[in-house]
Amino acid sequence: MDSVSFFVQFTSKTTSRDKLCRLVQYTAKLIGHITNKQNDSLIKRLKLLESTMSTSRKTFRLGKTIDMIHCALMALNEPDPILRTLSVSSRASRGAFFFCDMIVWAFKAGVLEGDFKKWAMRSYKYWSCAVFICLLRDLYELIKFMEAYKKSKLKVKNNEKELLKDMIKYNPHVMLDIARNICDLGVALKFWEKFNINDGVVGAFGMISSILGILEIIYPHYKLKLS
Repeated sequence: MDSVSFFVQFTSKTTSRDKLCRLVQYTAKLIGHITNKQNDSLIKRLKLLESTMSTSRKTFRLGKTIDMIHCALMALNEPDPILRTLSVSSRASRGAFFFCDMIVWAFKAGVLEGDFKKWAMRSYKYWSCAVFICLLRDLYELIKFMEAYKKSKLKVKNNEKELLKDMIKYNPHVMLDIARNICDLGVALKFWEKFNINDGVVGAFGMISSILGILEIIYPHYKLKLS
């Protein structure tokens, strides 16, 4: 497949367009922080670009609440009780996030009138909870691997280097998901009053997370199931 065909196929998916817009959004945030107040005109354009990308992503996500409800019901079939609880909880949190996000979109589109900030904060907090739960699920996946590792023939040497090497070798999807969720958690903490994180850090975390998300779309075998 040539590069043009690949790009057309990639951008034909709503999820792919969302990730690309997210990458542009957080890149604009990072550049805006780096330039600081050196160029007011550039900063205004970057903030406008960031706002436009954010609104576009909200449009792409309309109706995702129903998807999350369906996924939560599907996760009830997971035989592992801990994994089932984490999966259902993460989907419920994401569903609540998408619902609040839809309300924010309605305010910005002029469908509803009033102050949307409280809905925006609710959406951020639900998203934060979803990211944290997903990170717990990733850690649980690694714990299960470590337990199986100790009992299997994979254990050639009993040292941390061998364990880490095999964790990356046999669980690249989990390691990638952990890296992405850690970055997302760094972005999410910005919206909690107790944490003082500047836009540069948020922009950098958001960029890395977006790139990892794009890689998961390009290489589906690196995407964690029940993610």
